[in-house]
Amino acid sequence: MLSRSRSVRISACGTSLLILMIMTAVATAAPVPSFQPEGSGFQYPDSSHGIRTAVPSIEAHYLGNEKIELDGRLDEAVWDRAQTGWGFQQNEPDRGVPASVPNTFKVLYDDDALYLGMACWEEDASLISSFLSRRDQIESSDLVSIYIDPYHDHTTGYNFRVNPAGVQQDAYVFDNGHRDVDWNAVWESEVYRDEHGWYVEMRIPFAAIRFHPTDNMTWGLQVYRWLHGRGEDIGWVTWDRNLNGFVSRFGTLTGLKNVQNPRKLEITPYFVTSHTNPSTADADADVLDHFQNLGADLKYGLTSNLTLNATIQPDFGQVEADPAVLNLSPFETWYAEKRPFFVEGARSFQHPDFNLFYSRRIGTGDANSRIRGAAKLTGKLAGDVSLAFLGAATDLADEGKVHNPFVTGRHKAFYSLMRIGKEFDEGNHRIGLMGTGVFRDEDSFGDSQRYRDRRDGSTVGADFEMNFDDRNYRLQGAWMGSRVQADAAEFSPYETDEAITGHGGKLEAGKIGGNWRWKGEAAWESDRLDLNDMGFLQAPDEITTEAELGYVYDSDGEDRLFNRANWEFQIHHSMMYAGDSGHEMISPNDTTFTAGAEAWSYDARHRQRTQFSCNAWGQLRNYHQGWIWLAYTLEGSDKWATRRNDLGERGPLMATPESFDFALGGTTDWRKPMSLHLEISGELGERANSVGYSGFLRWNQGEHFTHSIGWGYRYNRIDSQWLDNFVSATSRTGETGIAGVDYVFARMDQHIVDITLRSSVLFNRNQSLQLYLQPYLNWGDYGDPRFLAAPDTYDLRPYTVDASNYDFKQGAVHLNVVYRWEYRPGSTLFLVWTHSNFRRDLREDLGPRQSWDRGFDPGFVVNSEPEDTILMKLSYWFSI
Repeated sequence: MLSRSRSVRISACGTSLLILMIMTAVATAAPVPSFQPEGSGFQYPDSSHGIRTAVPSIEAHYLGNEKIELDGRLDEAVWDRAQTGWGFQQNEPDRGVPASVPNTFKVLYDDDALYLGMACWEEDASLISSFLSRRDQIESSDLVSIYIDPYHDHTTGYNFRVNPAGVQQDAYVFDNGHRDVDWNAVWESEVYRDEHGWYVEMRIPFAAIRFHPTDNMTWGLQVYRWLHGRGEDIGWVTWDRNLNGFVSRFGTLTGLKNVQNPRKLEITPYFVTSHTNPSTADADADVLDHFQNLGADLKYGLTSNLTLNATIQPDFGQVEADPAVLNLSPFETWYAEKRPFFVEGARSFQHPDFNLFYSRRIGTGDANSRIRGAAKLTGKLAGDVSLAFLGAATDLADEGKVHNPFVTGRHKAFYSLMRIGKEFDEGNHRIGLMGTGVFRDEDSFGDSQRYRDRRDGSTVGADFEMNFDDRNYRLQGAWMGSRVQADAAEFSPYETDEAITGHGGKLEAGKIGGNWRWKGEAAWESDRLDLNDMGFLQAPDEITTEAELGYVYDSDGEDRLFNRANWEFQIHHSMMYAGDSGHEMISPNDTTFTAGAEAWSYDARHRQRTQFSCNAWGQLRNYHQGWIWLAYTLEGSDKWATRRNDLGERGPLMATPESFDFALGGTTDWRKPMSLHLEISGELGERANSVGYSGFLRWNQGEHFTHSIGWGYRYNRIDSQWLDNFVSATSRTGETGIAGVDYVFARMDQHIVDITLRSSVLFNRNQSLQLYLQPYLNWGDYGDPRFLAAPDTYDLRPYTVDASNYDFKQGAVHLNVVYRWEYRPGSTLFLVWTHSNFRRDLREDLGPRQSWDRGFDPGFVVNSEPEDTILMKLSYWFSI
């Protein structure tokens, strides 16, 4: 039943209800009378009315021998015999108020597919916003959004969207509301438009989705419409915005009888031809490498619940280059995955708390690295048990033989991953198990000296989540462990015959619904935890605790200034999991060093970092929004700042002074054809004084053109940027380091300029030309060298070395021009031009001081030798 407060709100909106009655006359004259906003009889039951019924339900009508011509006109007679979904209400901005214009939909099905028709009435056609875009990139446009929950597990589902220009977008829904926008399916839709509004017909093949077939199925269903010109988001099912959950609050779709999930084999073979100048191939290169590549992607429904995806000799030539970065930290740089095979469905393979799977480990890191084959198995078994398996085989080809499938390479490795989950109580509780393994053919790595290349590694993890009180409270936790073979251990300079094992875990509890929200969590990562064979972990060896308190404000249309706002206060504290020690470095011959007596040490649970932060965000009634973040960090300790000595041991701790961080920004109304985002951020303290300015401008230039430009400038003045470690045998007279090593730091003035431009020409919903351009420049000057005088202090004393020799300048330009034509559903032609320039200069490599050019130089990168690649990729989708 509706709550009393909700009933009062609806009663107070009689004027809006009257609009629905007035629009009846408009609908009568419309070309789709069976979709009129008001009616009676079996086609208009109260049970399918979103206002009259708290959890509405609609029955699907079986087509039998009748056919639907997918043209968006909704004029087939069979639509007249189907029930109508009606009674839409606002989700935004005024939750629970009837929609300002009426909307109706119907559902049909046959043995192969589900059909949905929807009438989107609009009395003022000028308010319908329609922009062309590439598939899955709908922006600044009206749209219809359909969510279905075929398993009816109240947790997972599928989302299909269409805008008035016919552009499609789809996504997989997981964890009761999160969307995996990289999931793709082959389905059909058409739209039609007249003076009364616009209309949609969708055909979603049963082969494109997963479900448990039974004689009479009930699915979860939710239907949305976004009215861009009115700034209004309306839905068939609406609930109090302070209630947590999404899929669990859908209405229902009934009447799906005797539907089978077809086990179709989908095959997408592709052919690639390309040429690169200058060529990187040697004289022994295969001609095949320069001009062509063959491969295929496969998808097969093994059962009604399990889907197998596989790829043979994949080619990712149309994927954008990684953004240019200069990493001066002791940690590895994380890059986003962009390759379609690993992007799609990636959420099925993720641990909720630890990154056990970083897909960039597979087939990347070298220009000649390749994936010989890979496969994914995903689905949901009986009893709400989910399954995800991934396997991949890689090698490293000789120069010029990358795309020759008949030549075996070196550095052979196999990657495997499995994740199993079980849900209880209609998705309110779940548990999960996960494991990964990397197995390397050691003999094929004979030419590599990197310790990680020769080892096998594995991880295992378990996690759980429990939701209570209508999903307002949550308890979740996780545990995981790692194991690497002993002879490749990174953790100790001494030989050992035992495998290196590590572990970590997390426990979190909080209130995630309502206006007041809070959370508390504790986590640990042991000092020997290592996930980096198949996962990603920058800095283990810590114990963290965290507490948050926040307030969420929603005006429900009653505030003249704000739509929504929130604020949050957070305390974060971390300490080191284990203790450590360092040894005196003894140099018997100035070139070879051995470990002497213990020179410094610290105990487990040593302080690391304590930070207090608060943030606030608000959205005005005109949809402009702004935010602020402030943080104060106490003095702490850093175990990574001093890097390693020549024995392979980590250096001593270094104290980190207190600091103050801030960020302040705002965004204009994102509904407009042009919107602007601006932000300023910085750090103030003894160790660093930095400030950064960034912005992002998006412009939809009519229906066929979209542009965006992002820019950033950051100035960092780092008081103690690590410079180098010098052993005492080569140190200067009167200068004393720690345990025979001088850990040297210097002041660094760094400037970073970064611009990213994207521009698209949309010829129609299936053809586009897209430009991506990213120039990047980063330069730094070093001075005032000093060494760390004592462990776990910030006592830095002058050191005699020419720090200016470490000055650097790095720049890059990446340019991609991509023509994309989806000439039939699931089949695509790519024409790609890629242009890359990269240059990095170090002062010590360029001779005398006068030859060094400081400061901003836009021609710095352009003067380097570029690499150009022209590529054509053709794929063809078919099913059998």
